[in-house]
Amino acid sequence: RLEEAFHQLIHRHESLRTGFKVIHGEPKQIVYPKVNFGIELIESTEVEIEDRIEQFVRSFDLGQAPLMRVRLIELQQERDVLLVDLHHIIADGLSVHLLMTELSQFYKGEELSPLRIQYKDYAEWQQMQLHSERMKKQEKYWLTVFGESIPLLDLPTDYERPETLSYAGDVLDIVVQED
Repeated sequence: RLEEAFHQLIHRHESLRTGFKVIHGEPKQIVYPKVNFGIELIESTEVEIEDRIEQFVRSFDLGQAPLMRVRLIELQQERDVLLVDLHHIIADGLSVHLLMTELSQFYKGEELSPLRIQYKDYAEWQQMQLHSERMKKQEKYWLTVFGESIPLLDLPTDYERPETLSYAGDVLDIVVQED
C-alpha cells in the first residue's frame, strides 16, 4: 500500500519524474512519463539504525529520475522507520511538507483532485515576470536608490559601534553539561 501511494505521488507530480541532462552545453529539465521506482526494504536492529540511515543518504545522478529514494527499515514487529531522500533540485521544505501530506492521503486511500499547474508552469511564469517591463522598472528604481553608496543600517545595539567596521567573524565553542 505504501509503495502504491508513492507511485500515485510520482504520477501526480512531474518534479518526481524529472531528470536533468546537459544538451549542447546547457542543462535541460526532462520530465519522463514513467520512472522506475521501488521502496528498498531492509531489516535492522535499533543498534544498527544510525549506520543504516548514514548509508542511505548519498549523492544522486541528476540524469536519472526519480531524484528520490525511499527505504523502509523493519526494526521489529509493529515498528518501522521510513527514510525518504529527495534531491533539493526537485523539492524544497514547503514542497516536502505538501508531498508528505499527499502521500499520507494516498496511503489512506483518498482521491485527490488533479493538479491545475505543475512546478515547471510556475517556473516558466516566474521567468516571464523577470523579463517583464514591470520588473525592468523595479530594477531601474533600485539601481537609482542604491546608485551612490548604500546607507549604513544603524540598528540599536547593546554596545557602541566601532569607528572602523570589520566584518571579521569568530568561533565561539560552548559546552553544555548534562544534568
